[in-house]
Amino acid sequence: TLITTTGGLAQKLDSLYLLREVFQVTLPENPEKSIRIANEMLSLARQLQDKEAEGEALYNIGYGHYVMGHNAQAIQFYQQAR
Repeated sequence: TLITTTGGLAQKLDSLYLLREVFQVTLPENPEKSIRIANEMLSLARQLQDKEAEGEALYNIGYGHYVMGHNAQAIQFYQQAR
């Protein structure tokens, strides 16, 4: 994983914010890595029981697949994000 998520709530929220930023920077040049980052976001959002962050992570995973031309996978993640 990119970020350790063993800390308290504040540290996990900071990690989630950082992962969002890294995803956005990484996506244009390395969509595969951005999908891995979005999966970390998803795991952390679920730990935090943050439904909004979970939806964002699922959308980001879908967007990464879209950028790579994996349209069927992108749609699956977009549907889960709703």
